[in-house]
Amino acid sequence: MQQDVLIQFESYLRDVRGFPAGTIRSRTANCGRLARYEGDLDGHFDKDGMEELFARLTYSTDDQRRGQPPRHCVPINGNIRNGTATLKSAAELYRSFRQHDGKPIDRRFKPTLVRRSRRARAPATWPQWQQPDDADILKLAHVLTPLVKFLHPDIVAAVAEDNQRRLPDWRSKLDEVGIDADIYLWTGSPCAFPGVRRYAGSQEIAWHRKRTASTDFMPPHCIRLDDNDYPKHLWSFVFTGGPFRKKGPREYQLAHLADHKEHNNRWRDEFSLELRSDPPLLFGLYTSPANTAYVPKNFLQPTDVVHPLRALLLKQAYRLYGRVCRLAPPPLAEKALDHAAWNPDAFIWGDPVGDLRNLAPFLEYRQEELDKALEARLAQAKGVRTRVSQEEVKTAEEIEQEPAKALSLNGERQTFTLEEQAQDAATQSDTAWAKARELVAEPLHIAMRHWAAAGLPMPEVGFELADDKDEVLAEAELAWPTQRIAVLYGEQVEKAPLFERRGWRAYSFDDSTAERITNNFAF
Repeated sequence: MQQDVLIQFESYLRDVRGFPAGTIRSRTANCGRLARYEGDLDGHFDKDGMEELFARLTYSTDDQRRGQPPRHCVPINGNIRNGTATLKSAAELYRSFRQHDGKPIDRRFKPTLVRRSRRARAPATWPQWQQPDDADILKLAHVLTPLVKFLHPDIVAAVAEDNQRRLPDWRSKLDEVGIDADIYLWTGSPCAFPGVRRYAGSQEIAWHRKRTASTDFMPPHCIRLDDNDYPKHLWSFVFTGGPFRKKGPREYQLAHLADHKEHNNRWRDEFSLELRSDPPLLFGLYTSPANTAYVPKNFLQPTDVVHPLRALLLKQAYRLYGRVCRLAPPPLAEKALDHAAWNPDAFIWGDPVGDLRNLAPFLEYRQEELDKALEARLAQAKGVRTRVSQEEVKTAEEIEQEPAKALSLNGERQTFTLEEQAQDAATQSDTAWAKARELVAEPLHIAMRHWAAAGLPMPEVGFELADDKDEVLAEAELAWPTQRIAVLYGEQVEKAPLFERRGWRAYSFDDSTAERITNNFAF
């Protein structure tokens, strides 16, 4: 690349694309390597807009799986697919530079230094756009209700009746592992999997995914943590005859009608109280079929965050199931209607779905699952108690005889050079990134290594997006809150609009995410 063109390219990356200095150096170096082995990039652009070069810089997952050599001539030390993707990304930046403003490069360009004014500018603000009013939300509700799918009351009644039959046995077993059975098995409870709840926080995520070395950690108030599968097992048995296998009805997604989490639970907005006392933890609502419905994906965010819609669906659940079970543990009760316009009778509803044909296999399946979970919890609790009882307690004399870690053998305090301190800090950073990788889904591990090598700060794992009332709206696999960048994985992708409406950049994880975040990261 000619020096004057290189300077223009660097200016474009800095002033137009807003890249930091480190990224600019990396991208210009990538383009330099491309030009060295594949020929002048301006020549490629003038020839065919770089299309032939991009074809050579394509290396698919199938290519990698078959061990195919790259189509380009640039030597790559390491992962061919990742290296080729990096080169292609740099080439795309160069093409966008050439296409900028639709003008060709002025070869007579002579760079000059321009001093930027330090005059303070008023911060830019987003415009205030019109929000839907109560009438708009009511119209939306009338569109939604015919499409919402509730299970037939006979199914919910059968689950509640089976709970009552098994209550003495389950209550005894839950008590044996220190769990309050009333959290899941209140009188008339339709909870489908007593003792199972959704994980919360990075420690529980790591434990659920078996990415922690700790054998002593036992999540409280449960025999098993879950990633939103167990509420779907009953639905799956009803319609497919077997447990949920990560694939549900097309373009529909399960919605919980009332909040089941411990942190910032909204029960005060969703229920009334029969007595002046707070309810127990509401984990039993997590797998309750009376607390779930399938909703079109296009409506999932409104039903999550728009209170009148959530309240309407919960009201309909009381209409369907109030005679066959108790939807929530005492002292919670159905909340009085706020406005006649939101009476469920004023809406059109689809018929409840499903029948009892596959209920017996489901009840057998859940018994087997709960027995396995209880057995594992008892074994873990027994192992922890054994380790604690065998632990030796050091005497004061033994502690005094231990050499201080900060002292050398001759008793003089050890000193460290700046280089040694830097090496120690680097080691600690590598260790911290390694621990963080254990907490995220395995497909993100390569991306985590990429970000660590690029010098990005440590992201927050298991990030929860909250509103002004500190209520959790959505989760991200990991995030950089200062930069307002979130990485979404799996079902989290559906909540991307919630992040974006609050000024975040939400990335749905794929093979290009690591490079895109690195390129757009503002240090």
